[in-house]
Amino acid sequence: MDQRPLRLPGISAEAGYAVLLVVLSGAAAVLQGQDANIDLYRYRLYVGYAFVHGRLDQDLVPSALSTFLNPTLDSLHYLGITHLPPRVFSFLLGSLQGLNAVLVLLLARAVLPSDRGGRLLAALAALVAASGPTARSLLGTTLGDTTVSLPALGALLVALRAAPGASARSAALRLLASGLLAGAAVGLKLTMAPAGIALAAVVAAGVASRTISIVAASCWLWGAVLGYLAVAGYWCLQLWERFGNPLFPYLNQVFRSPYLPCVAIRDARWAAHGVVDYLSPPFDIARGLNERLQEIPFRDLRYLLVVLALLAWLVMRASGRRPPLSAGARGLLIYFAAGYAIWALAFYYYRYASFLEFLAPLVLVVLIHAASPSLAPRLLVGATLLVLVTSSVGSWGRREFGERWFNVRLPPQAHEPGALVLLDSPLSSFLIPYFPRATSFAGLEGTGSTRLDELLAARVAAHEGGLFWLVSRGRPAESTSPEHLGLTVTDDCGLIRTGEGRWALCRVVRAGGPRH
Repeated sequence: MDQRPLRLPGISAEAGYAVLLVVLSGAAAVLQGQDANIDLYRYRLYVGYAFVHGRLDQDLVPSALSTFLNPTLDSLHYLGITHLPPRVFSFLLGSLQGLNAVLVLLLARAVLPSDRGGRLLAALAALVAASGPTARSLLGTTLGDTTVSLPALGALLVALRAAPGASARSAALRLLASGLLAGAAVGLKLTMAPAGIALAAVVAAGVASRTISIVAASCWLWGAVLGYLAVAGYWCLQLWERFGNPLFPYLNQVFRSPYLPCVAIRDARWAAHGVVDYLSPPFDIARGLNERLQEIPFRDLRYLLVVLALLAWLVMRASGRRPPLSAGARGLLIYFAAGYAIWALAFYYYRYASFLEFLAPLVLVVLIHAASPSLAPRLLVGATLLVLVTSSVGSWGRREFGERWFNVRLPPQAHEPGALVLLDSPLSSFLIPYFPRATSFAGLEGTGSTRLDELLAARVAAHEGGLFWLVSRGRPAESTSPEHLGLTVTDDCGLIRTGEGRWALCRVVRAGGPRH
């Protein structure tokens, strides 16, 4: 018998560091508490539930216009919330989101020297990437921005590794894969469009410099289309068949669905006005003056340090004392600059710039290393400590963990067969998965759609079963009364108890009808 001791396969320090980043991200998600962001209550849980159980035609806008958002990612959130213990799901989701830092580590290894100094700088970039305000505040949450950033960063990594000198077939396949990932990111959440356009700018720059062939660039474009259709095509078809707009309710100024006015939908709270606004975020974020960028407070120095490093590198480059950047570094800077410009023009909402927050530390490393290779390690260790010490962030909403995500207890009225429940607010839509599957729901909050209002009135008039009004309790939302539909609220009410407060479920009758 072989008596030699069992030897476990070795693992490199870099791989161990990557695993540590992932595990610590999962642990940090659990330590912050159970996700209780308002979007989970307003639409995310319902959207995932409705997609899994095919309720697009059974319910009518219970989550207002958010009812029609692509449900692919939220269906996974719904399955995790309803089938896994809360702490387990939070850890797994946080660990998944921790892969963003690992992708930054891999990107750093692709654009930095492969020596020991380059490995140190890559590790610093990954650490700072994991510590950003968005990265930390979204760990273990269902908001999705640091989940859909994974295919976006993966697309950039694959594109930058399509190095000049590779065979035409290899370059085309790599760019096809990059396009697939970029398109999938946009398909999962449209707010990733700036990342997709930024990568298109990198590919276009490669074509202009003749480092990327037209054929390879075409492969990237086709990949982006296929990637988008793979995760959003089915849903786009459903929306097209029902509303004549595959992105309903967005871009209706283009598709002109009769269900909504032909204007762009945009949250007026978040918009830049003039050149100063486009240039000010790095300085405002460093000072914590971010009321115009996001609802919750945060402060971070990474963007200001990037600006200072860029100025230093430009001075050194203009003086002729530094060589040009490598192809990979140039691609990274083009991606970052284009992504920032498109984000500022399209959204100007900080959480939607998650991919920029992850990449900012690497951009900082590249610029400082290019400006002063000998001083880069010491400068970047100091910058890392400065960012870690001064960065701060608020919360999107957390609560203590329970045995179940929502401790919903329904009253007897909720179990009446064939009922139609009218929601006073989308904030009540998270309760829908806990009702009997046959119960139908309709939202009373205004959508700005005359045709949807007409459909609601027709559905109420034609319904032959019981009618109920679900009215919010314990959350700051204005109640919407069903009286404009010719309904009267009765005193036959039951309390819905949850870990978030209490809701009332009241029977309503048509005017002149019997009271129960």
